[in-house]
Amino acid sequence: MCKFFAVTGAVFPHEHLLGGNVRLAIGFASLLFLAACVSQPDSGPTSQPSTDAAGQNVSALDCSTPPTDALLIEACTQTIESGQLSDGDLAIAYNLRGAAYIRQGQDALAIDDFSEAIRLNPEFAKPYINRGAAYFNSGQSQLALQDLENAVRLDPEDDAGHFNRGILYFDQGDYDRALEDLNEAIRLRPDNPAAYNIRGIIYSALDDAERARADFETAEQLSS
Repeated sequence: MCKFFAVTGAVFPHEHLLGGNVRLAIGFASLLFLAACVSQPDSGPTSQPSTDAAGQNVSALDCSTPPTDALLIEACTQTIESGQLSDGDLAIAYNLRGAAYIRQGQDALAIDDFSEAIRLNPEFAKPYINRGAAYFNSGQSQLALQDLENAVRLDPEDDAGHFNRGILYFDQGDYDRALEDLNEAIRLRPDNPAAYNIRGIIYSALDDAERARADFETAEQLSS
Protein backbone atom coordinates (compact mmCIF):
# COMPACT_ATOMS: atom_id res chain seq x y z
CA MET A 1 0.00 0.00 0.00
CA CYS A 2 1.15 3.56 -0.60
CA LYS A 3 1.23 6.39 1.88
CA PHE A 4 -0.07 9.74 0.61
CA PHE A 5 1.83 12.27 2.65
CA ALA A 6 -0.01 15.40 1.54
CA VAL A 7 -3.55 14.09 1.56
CA THR A 8 -4.13 12.16 4.77
CA GLY A 9 -7.05 13.75 6.55
CA ALA A 10 -7.56 16.52 4.01
CA VAL A 11 -11.24 17.30 3.53
CA PHE A 12 -12.62 20.06 1.36
CA PRO A 13 -15.47 22.12 2.84
CA HIS A 14 -18.83 21.59 1.16
CA GLU A 15 -19.58 25.25 0.79
CA HIS A 16 -16.53 25.83 -1.40
CA LEU A 17 -17.29 23.04 -3.80
CA LEU A 18 -21.01 22.62 -4.24
CA GLY A 19 -21.11 26.11 -5.68
CA GLY A 20 -19.31 24.91 -8.80
CA ASN A 21 -15.99 26.75 -8.40
CA VAL A 22 -14.17 24.32 -10.68
CA ARG A 23 -10.93 26.31 -11.04
CA LEU A 24 -10.61 26.51 -7.25
CA ALA A 25 -11.19 22.79 -7.05
CA ILE A 26 -8.56 22.11 -9.70
CA GLY A 27 -6.10 24.18 -7.69
CA PHE A 28 -6.75 21.95 -4.68
CA ALA A 29 -6.34 18.87 -6.86
CA SER A 30 -2.97 20.11 -8.06
CA LEU A 31 -1.83 20.41 -4.46
CA LEU A 32 -2.92 16.86 -3.77
CA PHE A 33 -0.71 15.65 -6.59
CA LEU A 34 2.31 16.66 -4.53
CA ALA A 35 1.81 13.41 -2.62
CA ALA A 36 4.47 10.81 -3.38
CA CYS A 37 3.92 7.09 -3.06
CA VAL A 38 6.79 5.53 -1.14
CA SER A 39 7.50 1.82 -1.35
CA GLN A 40 6.93 0.04 1.93
CA PRO A 41 9.17 -2.84 3.03
CA ASP A 42 6.92 -5.46 1.48
CA SER A 43 6.03 -3.65 -1.73
CA GLY A 44 9.23 -3.18 -3.68
CA PRO A 45 11.00 -5.50 -6.11
CA THR A 46 11.93 -8.75 -4.46
CA SER A 47 15.62 -9.15 -3.82
CA GLN A 48 17.82 -10.71 -1.15
CA PRO A 49 19.68 -8.19 1.04
CA SER A 50 23.31 -7.79 0.07
CA THR A 51 26.01 -8.46 2.64
CA ASP A 52 28.94 -6.17 3.33
CA ALA A 53 32.52 -7.25 4.05
CA ALA A 54 31.79 -7.56 7.76
CA GLY A 55 28.93 -9.93 7.13
CA GLN A 56 26.20 -7.42 7.95
CA ASN A 57 23.06 -7.27 5.84
CA VAL A 58 22.87 -4.10 3.74
CA SER A 59 19.37 -3.32 2.50
CA ALA A 60 17.74 -0.35 0.80
CA LEU A 61 15.14 -0.53 3.55
CA ASP A 62 17.80 0.56 6.03
CA CYS A 63 17.11 4.11 4.85
CA SER A 64 13.30 3.92 5.14
CA THR A 65 13.00 4.63 8.89
CA PRO A 66 14.61 8.05 9.69
CA PRO A 67 12.02 10.42 11.21
CA THR A 68 12.73 13.42 8.97
CA ASP A 69 13.27 13.83 5.25
CA ALA A 70 16.71 15.34 5.78
CA LEU A 71 17.83 12.31 7.77
CA LEU A 72 16.18 9.95 5.29
CA ILE A 73 18.08 11.57 2.40
CA GLU A 74 21.33 11.25 4.34
CA ALA A 75 20.67 7.61 5.23
CA CYS A 76 19.62 6.68 1.70
CA THR A 77 22.66 8.43 0.24
CA GLN A 78 24.96 6.44 2.53
CA THR A 79 23.13 3.23 1.64
CA ILE A 80 23.35 3.96 -2.09
CA GLU A 81 27.04 4.81 -1.86
CA SER A 82 27.84 1.68 0.14
CA GLY A 83 28.32 -0.23 -3.10
CA GLN A 84 26.77 -3.30 -1.51
CA LEU A 85 23.22 -3.21 -2.89
CA SER A 86 21.66 -5.32 -5.59
CA ASP A 87 19.97 -3.46 -8.44
CA GLY A 88 16.57 -4.20 -6.90
CA ASP A 89 17.54 -2.70 -3.54
CA LEU A 90 19.23 0.24 -5.23
CA ALA A 91 15.97 0.98 -7.06
CA ILE A 92 14.10 1.00 -3.74
CA ALA A 93 16.70 3.29 -2.14
CA TYR A 94 16.59 5.77 -5.04
CA ASN A 95 12.78 5.74 -4.90
CA LEU A 96 12.79 6.42 -1.15
CA ARG A 97 15.29 9.27 -1.48
CA GLY A 98 13.41 10.71 -4.45
CA ALA A 99 10.19 10.74 -2.44
CA ALA A 100 11.95 12.69 0.30
CA TYR A 101 13.25 15.18 -2.29
CA ILE A 102 9.78 15.68 -3.75
CA ARG A 103 8.33 16.36 -0.30
CA GLN A 104 11.02 19.02 0.12
CA GLY A 105 10.03 20.61 -3.21
CA GLN A 106 13.24 19.56 -4.96
CA ASP A 107 11.57 18.19 -8.05
CA ALA A 108 14.67 18.10 -10.28
CA LEU A 109 16.60 15.97 -7.78
CA ALA A 110 13.53 13.79 -7.30
CA ILE A 111 13.19 13.19 -11.05
CA ASP A 112 16.85 12.18 -11.23
CA ASP A 113 16.40 9.62 -8.45
CA PHE A 114 13.18 8.20 -9.83
CA SER A 115 14.74 7.93 -13.28
CA GLU A 116 17.66 5.99 -11.82
CA ALA A 117 15.26 3.69 -9.96
CA ILE A 118 13.44 3.03 -13.24
CA ARG A 119 16.72 2.38 -15.07
CA LEU A 120 17.73 -0.15 -12.41
CA ASN A 121 14.35 -1.88 -12.39
CA PRO A 122 12.00 -0.94 -15.26
CA GLU A 123 9.28 -3.18 -13.81
CA PHE A 124 9.10 -1.28 -10.50
CA ALA A 125 5.86 0.73 -10.67
CA LYS A 126 6.26 3.12 -7.76
CA PRO A 127 9.03 5.34 -9.17
CA TYR A 128 6.86 5.86 -12.25
CA ILE A 129 4.08 7.12 -9.97
CA ASN A 130 6.49 9.37 -8.11
CA ARG A 131 8.26 10.71 -11.19
CA GLY A 132 4.83 11.44 -12.64
CA ALA A 133 4.09 13.57 -9.56
CA ALA A 134 7.39 15.42 -9.94
CA TYR A 135 6.73 16.03 -13.64
CA PHE A 136 3.24 17.29 -12.84
CA ASN A 137 4.60 19.66 -10.21
CA SER A 138 7.09 20.92 -12.81
CA GLY A 139 4.33 21.64 -15.34
CA GLN A 140 5.17 18.68 -17.58
CA SER A 141 1.75 17.07 -17.70
CA GLN A 142 2.34 14.92 -20.78
CA LEU A 143 5.42 13.29 -19.25
CA ALA A 144 3.45 12.83 -16.03
CA LEU A 145 0.68 11.05 -17.92
CA GLN A 146 3.14 8.75 -19.68
CA ASP A 147 4.65 7.73 -16.34
CA LEU A 148 1.27 7.13 -14.74
CA GLU A 149 0.12 5.04 -17.68
CA ASN A 150 3.25 2.91 -17.28
CA ALA A 151 2.62 2.61 -13.55
CA VAL A 152 -0.96 1.44 -14.02
CA ARG A 153 0.17 -1.03 -16.68
CA LEU A 154 2.87 -2.47 -14.43
CA ASP A 155 0.75 -2.62 -11.27
CA PRO A 156 -2.97 -2.14 -11.93
CA GLU A 157 -3.74 -3.09 -8.31
CA ASP A 158 -1.85 -0.10 -6.87
CA ASP A 159 -4.46 2.52 -6.00
CA ALA A 160 -1.88 5.33 -6.14
CA GLY A 161 -1.44 5.09 -9.90
CA HIS A 162 -5.17 5.37 -10.51
CA PHE A 163 -5.56 8.12 -7.92
CA ASN A 164 -2.82 10.34 -9.35
CA ARG A 165 -3.82 9.71 -12.95
CA GLY A 166 -7.39 10.60 -12.00
CA ILE A 167 -6.19 13.92 -10.59
CA LEU A 168 -4.21 14.60 -13.76
CA TYR A 169 -7.26 13.89 -15.93
CA PHE A 170 -9.32 16.11 -13.65
CA ASP A 171 -6.80 18.92 -13.97
CA GLN A 172 -7.08 18.57 -17.76
CA GLY A 173 -10.87 18.74 -17.59
CA ASP A 174 -11.35 15.12 -18.69
CA TYR A 175 -13.96 14.26 -16.08
CA ASP A 176 -15.02 10.94 -17.59
CA ARG A 177 -11.54 9.44 -17.41
CA ALA A 178 -10.95 11.05 -14.04
CA LEU A 179 -14.05 9.35 -12.66
CA GLU A 180 -12.97 5.99 -14.07
CA ASP A 181 -9.62 6.21 -12.31
CA LEU A 182 -11.02 7.52 -9.04
CA ASN A 183 -13.67 4.81 -8.99
CA GLU A 184 -10.90 2.23 -9.38
CA ALA A 185 -8.75 3.93 -6.74
CA ILE A 186 -11.67 3.79 -4.30
CA ARG A 187 -12.35 0.14 -5.14
CA LEU A 188 -8.72 -0.69 -4.39
CA ARG A 189 -8.46 1.51 -1.30
CA PRO A 190 -11.89 2.40 0.07
CA ASP A 191 -10.44 4.10 3.15
CA ASN A 192 -8.69 6.97 1.30
CA PRO A 193 -10.65 10.18 2.01
CA ALA A 194 -8.77 12.14 -0.65
CA ALA A 195 -10.17 9.95 -3.43
CA TYR A 196 -13.72 10.64 -2.25
CA ASN A 197 -12.93 14.35 -2.04
CA ILE A 198 -11.73 14.60 -5.61
CA ARG A 199 -14.58 12.47 -6.90
CA GLY A 200 -16.99 14.70 -5.01
CA ILE A 201 -15.45 17.76 -6.64
CA ILE A 202 -15.97 16.21 -10.07
CA TYR A 203 -19.58 15.34 -9.30
CA SER A 204 -20.06 18.92 -8.14
CA ALA A 205 -18.61 20.22 -11.41
CA LEU A 206 -21.04 17.93 -13.23
CA ASP A 207 -23.97 19.36 -11.21
CA ASP A 208 -24.56 16.04 -9.45
CA ALA A 209 -24.99 17.54 -5.98
CA GLU A 210 -26.37 14.36 -4.41
CA ARG A 211 -23.35 12.21 -5.30
CA ALA A 212 -20.98 15.06 -4.48
CA ARG A 213 -22.43 15.48 -1.00
CA ALA A 214 -22.32 11.73 -0.39
CA ASP A 215 -18.62 11.63 -1.29
CA PHE A 216 -17.77 14.65 0.86
CA GLU A 217 -19.59 13.09 3.81
CA THR A 218 -17.73 9.80 3.33
CA ALA A 219 -14.43 11.70 3.21
CA GLU A 220 -15.28 13.45 6.47
CA GLN A 221 -16.18 10.17 8.14
CA LEU A 222 -12.95 8.54 7.03
CA SER A 223 -10.91 11.51 8.23
CA SER A 224 -12.46 11.68 11.69
